[in-house]
Amino acid sequence: MEHDYSSLGVDTTTIKFKKGKDEREDIQKKTFTKWINSQLSKAKRGTITDLFTDLRDGQQLLALLEVLSGLRLKPEKGKLRVHHINNLNRALDILENNYNMTLSPFLS
Repeated sequence: MEHDYSSLGVDTTTIKFKKGKDEREDIQKKTFTKWINSQLSKAKRGTITDLFTDLRDGQQLLALLEVLSGLRLKPEKGKLRVHHINNLNRALDILENNYNMTLSPFLS
């Protein structure tokens, strides 16, 4: 059943496009989460359930980089925001310095 969104100033094509985009993003998120978990399981590390919330403190991100790079990367274990930011900055520094990845245009 089609809904009439004309009163909202949105046509059905826009709604369908947005729905399709959301579905693709969900599929990509699930796929990347499964890939990360497969990499972490190789080193008997924990798993993640939500890509965005589980990587935000930087600990699992550093664990993933450790598995992929073979480097020993000990994260800061604190619960404060400063510890999370330090972990994330360390991960970004490793990517920039060890793998010639320029991330600064994405972060501006």
